[in-house]
Amino acid sequence: MLVSFEGEDVAIFLVEGTYFAICDTCPHRDGPLHEGLVEGKSVTCPWHFGKFDLETGEAIEPPPTKGVRTYEVRVTGEDIELRKA
Repeated sequence: MLVSFEGEDVAIFLVEGTYFAICDTCPHRDGPLHEGLVEGKSVTCPWHFGKFDLETGEAIEPPPTKGVRTYEVRVTGEDIELRKA
């Protein structure tokens, strides 16, 4: 899911009952990470196939050389709340 939070696009993923939130924009060429393939706790950018860890935001496969911002996620009832990590 893609949301706007404090002026930034944030991708939210639900993996095995746990929510993860990261900056939606791949630092390599601005690809939309919310459209990427999720495997385990990683997401692959749909444009150039760089891979990011959903827990840490770390770039784990090139071409990106830097990671993305992560957000703390809290679920309250039906609401998903974010906070910058």
